[in-house]
Amino acid sequence: MGPTFAESAQQAQLWSATYQGALNSIALSADDANARLELLKSGEINAEAYSYAATAAHNEEKWEGMDPSEVEDYAEAIENAAKASDLLDDNITEEVAEDVALYTKKMNQGVDKLSKGFKEWNSIIKKSDKASQEYAEAMTDMKDAMSDVLGTSEEFISDDFIVKNLEDIEKAAEGDAEAIDRLSAALGK
Repeated sequence: MGPTFAESAQQAQLWSATYQGALNSIALSADDANARLELLKSGEINAEAYSYAATAAHNEEKWEGMDPSEVEDYAEAIENAAKASDLLDDNITEEVAEDVALYTKKMNQGVDKLSKGFKEWNSIIKKSDKASQEYAEAMTDMKDAMSDVLGTSEEFISDDFIVKNLEDIEKAAEGDAEAIDRLSAALGK
């Protein structure tokens, strides 16, 4: 006598989980979002694996360069400020406070990077040959800083975006919140 229906169903679930785990591993091995998208388009991974890997990459990237204890302290300060203020919801969750703290610290880190490197990068981008290594390095550094300022991945910031928005990027390097808002809106277009 063969396996029961319940045993067969359990075995099928195990195989399905193993198969999905393999697809997730393939998706995680992709170098960037474009490579993941190509794997999805080619049928090598499914939408679940694509989403799993994209979420993992985002979570890893959002904590890059951050000191967790500093973020936790800042998040606690945000929670306390919310409780003490009549203008803010005093029921802010730890998770929301942590997200706000992390985003704010990353944005400040990006503004700091921009303020230190903008003049040099801007000069190189305006004067150098686009095919030069110097241009590529300046563009990479500018994208790295802007990804922190805008809370997104570098791979979503194109060279054209940088070149078209150098004026607002310069203002962002000076801490101009309105320029950062305009850059965020421009990136979303």
